[in-house]
Amino acid sequence: MKKQLFSLFILLSVMSFAQKMKFITGDLNFLKGQSQVSVVFDYSDLKLTKDNLPEKTFVENKVKVLNEKVEGNGDTWEKQWNVAKEGIWNPSFLTKANLFLEKLDTPLKFKENVESDYTLVVKVVWMYSGWDAAVMKQPSKVSTKLLFIDSKTKAVLTEIDSREALGGNGNWSNLFNDEARIGEAFGSTGKTLAKIIYNKLR
Repeated sequence: MKKQLFSLFILLSVMSFAQKMKFITGDLNFLKGQSQVSVVFDYSDLKLTKDNLPEKTFVENKVKVLNEKVEGNGDTWEKQWNVAKEGIWNPSFLTKANLFLEKLDTPLKFKENVESDYTLVVKVVWMYSGWDAAVMKQPSKVSTKLLFIDSKTKAVLTEIDSREALGGNGNWSNLFNDEARIGEAFGSTGKTLAKIIYNKLR
């Protein structure tokens, strides 16, 4: 009975968290029996804000605005932004996905730079940092294409479209740092993917 209730909880969670995560092609059956999947993060086509600015343009604009307000603030922000991918966003995706899979007692793990039969390419296509003014806030949002490929042939086996994953689902504690808020959205993406994998393979 407890197992049935837990499975129902997982199914409902997937339905609520994965409303904007859609299979474009393929399935996840090839993951059965796998212990690890290599993960590659691709930011090469990243756009930001409602204006769909290329990352280079977005960074240049923000640095200019911040430096005009307080000299040096823009340069400091740019340094934080440049290390956020490896220091916050990628680890947040991996950590949340693996923590959820571990709770479900599954052998599968997502890892960067490992030998594996299959590779997950997390292609980050759009981001919005949101804002936090303590009493009022707007969640960050991240959209990605999740491509599972055969590590040897490089053939795309499955494509999942994940749109506007919310940072903390809008319920986080105060996070005044852009990069930290975006990290929450990466974590939500990883967790939702793990839930879908469980639901598909259980």
